[in-house]
Amino acid sequence: MIDAAVRQRILEEARACLGLGGPEPWGTEAGVHGGASPGTGWCGLFARAVWRRAGLVVPDWITSDANTGRLRKTTDPQLGDLVCWRGKAGHQSLFVRFEGPSIIVTLDGNTIGKDRDGADSFSCVAERRRARAEALAYYSAPVETCSPKA
Repeated sequence: MIDAAVRQRILEEARACLGLGGPEPWGTEAGVHGGASPGTGWCGLFARAVWRRAGLVVPDWITSDANTGRLRKTTDPQLGDLVCWRGKAGHQSLFVRFEGPSIIVTLDGNTIGKDRDGADSFSCVAERRRARAEALAYYSAPVETCSPKA
């Protein structure tokens, strides 16, 4: 299990990205060799890049298996864990907290929000609040750590 300091680092790294677009640098940072193409859905790439920035050991992205096969499913998500959402798009986020019994707060890449200039964006990093029932599954962040990237 990763400690509270690493989980806090995940949150800090993710919040430092609020308003940024993609799919780069997230693809390269998540281990996509040659980087992600412009049409790539980059929500999961963002989550894995943030984990790496926080010092977690994260396997390179393999597009065909949605990358949850190497993660441990959980029913008790902790700060920085992965949230997979219901729906055709297969959207993924980083868990922040529950608000009461019905709301989940996440940090999402490739989502609707405000860009760094405050303009509306359909593809940026943003904090989101949604119904808890919309979450499909939770996966624990990788437990192995290394020195965080400077």
